[in-house]
Amino acid sequence: EVNAWVEKVTESKIKNLLPEGTLDASTVLILVNAIYFKGLWSSQFDPKSTHRSHFHLDSKNKKEVEMMYQQSDYKMSRSDDLEVTALEIPY
Repeated sequence: EVNAWVEKVTESKIKNLLPEGTLDASTVLILVNAIYFKGLWSSQFDPKSTHRSHFHLDSKNKKEVEMMYQQSDYKMSRSDDLEVTALEIPY
């Protein structure tokens, strides 16, 4: 039901958010938010700079995908407590 809802509200842009087996009898609560952003970046990616590279799905699995590349200066913040890194890309 969660995957169907996410797929619907993102107009099929996000599918299978929760892989099979993610939820089980011990799951008490899940919190899901879906957002879809369609905007123009202030500095567009050059399609010629796209190349194949590894995308790390988790600490053990990776997949080869098309990666966009752009070199510039961006604002970035990291929280070790939350185990997150945020990057601001102007649009």
